[in-house]
Amino acid sequence: ANLVPFLREVCEQFQPVEGKRIRISYFASSDDIDVVFDEQQLRIAIEQLLANSVKFAPNDSRAKIFVDAIQDKAVIRIADKGVGIPDEVMPYVFEPFNGDEAENLKLYEVNEIVTAHGGTIRAENNRGGGTIFIIELPLEKEVEIEEAVVMEDDE
Repeated sequence: ANLVPFLREVCEQFQPVEGKRIRISYFASSDDIDVVFDEQQLRIAIEQLLANSVKFAPNDSRAKIFVDAIQDKAVIRIADKGVGIPDEVMPYVFEPFNGDEAENLKLYEVNEIVTAHGGTIRAENNRGGGTIFIIELPLEKEVEIEEAVVMEDDE
């Protein structure tokens, strides 16, 4: 299925935490990036990452989603201008029990969803502040089915 309109819809329908003034911007490098995905599960993952971005971002800032096709992968980047993730926590951010267990369980669930789709996820601190979550999912491979040539006997 095409990831581009799906992600656009998720961004448009996302409701930030009440009282937070955060804009969600969406950018796609192409109109058509095909990936095999479960809409309900991937929606949960993207909304959780957006909620995480909004929770830790200052008011009047922006969270951004970029989607791109690079080689044989769809790459989704969700970036914010929040406080970032402490360096000592970064290697364990997708573990189920580390520090803030509620937050870690949510990120653990996101990791499980992405992994179930044959993908990977990682987090990096943005040099300008904030965090970038990077999801890589395999592109849907085009399968060409050639028609068999059937020879008919004239007999």
